Amino acid sequence: SMQVHVHSGGSHTGTVFAFNRFNDGTVADLGIGNNPFGHPDWAVASNANTYSARNLKVFVSNTPTPPPPVDPYIASKNIQDAEGFQLVYALDIPMNPNYGAAKPNYSVDNSLSISSFSRVAYYMELDNYWVWVSIDKPTSDARQLGVPCLSLDCGNGLFPTLMQKVVTNVNVASSIGMLNFSGRMGNVEFWPYDYTPFNALPIPGASSNKFDSGDQCGSPNGSYGSMQVHVHSGGSHTGTVFAFNRFNDGTVADLGIGNNPFGHPDWAVASNANTYSARNLKVFVSNTPTPPPPVDPYIASKNIQDAEGFQLVYALDIPMNPNYGAAKPNYSVDNSLSISSFSRVAYYMELDNYWVWVSIDKPTSDARQLGVPCLSLDCGNGLFPTLMQKVVTNVNVASSIGMLNFSGRMGNVEFWPYDYTPFNALPIPGASSNKFDSGDQCGSPNGSYGSMQVHVH
Repeated sequence: SMQVHVHSGGSHTGTVFAFNRFNDGTVADLGIGNNPFGHPDWAVASNANTYSARNLKVFVSNTPTPPPPVDPYIASKNIQDAEGFQLVYALDIPMNPNYGAAKPNYSVDNSLSISSFSRVAYYMELDNYWVWVSIDKPTSDARQLGVPCLSLDCGNGLFPTLMQKVVTNVNVASSIGMLNFSGRMGNVEFWPYDYTPFNALPIPGASSNKFDSGDQCGSPNGSYGSMQVHVHSGGSHTGTVFAFNRFNDGTVADLGIGNNPFGHPDWAVASNANTYSARNLKVFVSNTPTPPPPVDPYIASKNIQDAEGFQLVYALDIPMNPNYGAAKPNYSVDNSLSISSFSRVAYYMELDNYWVWVSIDKPTSDARQLGVPCLSLDCGNGLFPTLMQKVVTNVNVASSIGMLNFSGRMGNVEFWPYDYTPFNALPIPGASSNKFDSGDQCGSPNGSYGSMQVHVH
C-alpha cells in the first residue's frame, strides 16, 4: 500500500491517491480520490491495465508550511509579531483560582493536538492594558505551556511543570509604551511551588532581596505558584513582562503587566486580581522560523551586509597583558549559556582604526567554545579547555583593509591554550612547516602560549 488520505472536515475526506499491490507481478491497484465503485482506497481494484499513462513523481521542499491565520482578536491589536501563531490555550482568569486540585477551566485547550513548534507567545489582558510576548520555545511539550498548576493534570502528565530558564529572541508588543521591543534576552519562571527572592540562575540585574526576574523555586514545597516572563540584558525595559502568581489555593491571585511600581517587581503578594474586571490569558505557538535578531548597532555602523541575522555572544575589551590561565576573560557580554543552536559563527576584531569581520560555518555546536580558548577550566566545554584545529567552509570577510573583502572561501581555525610549533599538521594548503602561519601544530597539553586564529586558504 502507498496511499495518502485526508480527514477532519473539508469538501473531501478519504483517499487522495493510492498505489497498491506492487510486489507480486499482478495487475496493480491505482486511483486518485475515493473509488466510487468499491473499496475507497482502491484495494483489489486491479485496474492499472485500464490506463496507458501511469506516472508517479516524489518531491521535497524546504519551503515553510503556510502559517495559520492570526487569531481574530489578536489581529485587532495589530501585533505584527503574531503572524503565524496558533492558539493553544485561552483562559478567563478567576479572581481566586484554585488549581491545586484541578487544572484551569480553559475555554480553549488544543495542547494535545500540537506536535511541534519553535516559538511560544503569551497574551495577557487586564481591563484596558494588554501585552504580547513571544519567545523561543522553553519546552517541546505544549502541555507545559499553560498555567503551571499543582494539579497533576498540568505539566507533562507525570509531574507539574517547573521551568526556570533563559529564553532568547524575546519580542514584546503592548498598550504600554515602554513594553515594545524585539530581539531581547529573557527568562521564564513557571512553577506551582513557593519561592524565595534568591537570584538562583543568576539573572543579570535581578535582586536577591526582592521577588523579581530572578528568584529561587522551592520545589517541591508549598503551592504559591509563579507564571512569569521577564527580559534582561539592556534595553528600555528590564524585568517583568507579565506575571500570574498564587493560583493554587483559592486566594486572590497576583496579576501584573510590566514591573510592579509599588512592591515586589514580579507582583508577588500583590493580591490584586480583584481590581480587574477583565482578566484574560492566551497561549500561542508557531513554527515560523525565529526572526533574525537586530544587527548589533556598532556593527551596523560598519555597513557589513554579512552581519544580518547574527546575535552577540561575547564582547571583550582585550587587556594588554591577559592572564587567562587562572580565570576566564572578563567579558562585558557573555550570552554563551543561552545559545542553544546556531549554524554560523562570526568574529569582529578592531585595533585602533583597523577592523575585520569574518563569518564561518560553525566549527563547534557549543557556544562556550567560541570565546577565547584560555587555559582556565572556566573556558571550553566545562570539562576541558577548547582545542579546535579544523578546516571551515563558507568564509566571508569584510574589513577596513581593502584586500580583506571576499566571500565563499575555504579556511581553518586554530584555537587552543597551549604552546605550538610551525609544523603544518592538518596540512593546510600553502602553509609552511618553518614559520608560524595558517598551518601549525598544537602542543597539547604542554605550555600555555595560546592561539585564537582564523585563516583562509
